[in-house]
Amino acid sequence: MAAPAFAPDMELHTPAGTVPLAGLTGTARPLLLDMTEDASVAGELARWHDQVDIVIAEDRSPAPAATALLLRPDCYVASASDSPRPDAADLDALRTATQRWFGDAEPPATARKPYERREGR
Repeated sequence: MAAPAFAPDMELHTPAGTVPLAGLTGTARPLLLDMTEDASVAGELARWHDQVDIVIAEDRSPAPAATALLLRPDCYVASASDSPRPDAADLDALRTATQRWFGDAEPPATARKPYERREGR
């Protein structure tokens, strides 16, 4: 197993505007960044909304390294994908890492949409 890597410095364009990655990690909560072409990762992991903040964004860095990043609260990368459209194996790896690090997901009936964020976070 590879040593954990600290999240790269990134400039992200979100529905709320352009922010550095550090601007999204101030809550010290797990964070899923979905930078895929179709936001497929956010949809797949939406059931973890209570455990993980989910943000759909576009990486504005000169050389984007990933299309999906699952970050631990200490900003180390728990899982990543570099596929513009992750396949079933990529999505399964992200789900497995999310469950391993942050526990079981909520049942589908209670999951919020990925872009909905709680007040105060």
